[in-house]
Amino acid sequence: MKKNQIGKLVAFSILFGYFISGIIGSYAWLIPIALLMFLGSYGANRAMDRRNVSGA
Repeated sequence: MKKNQIGKLVAFSILFGYFISGIIGSYAWLIPIALLMFLGSYGANRAMDRRNVSGA
C-alpha cells in the first residue's frame, strides 16, 4: 500500500465514523424503543406458544 492510499483510507474511515455516529446520535432514542418493541413481541409470541402447547 502506498502512503496516499493509507491516507485516503484513514480519511474515509474517519468520515464514515462521523457519518455513522451522526446517524446513531440522531436515532439513539429510537434504538431502546425498537429493542423494547422487539422484546415485547418476542415475549408475547413465546407466551402464546406456551399457551397453545398447554392447551393442546
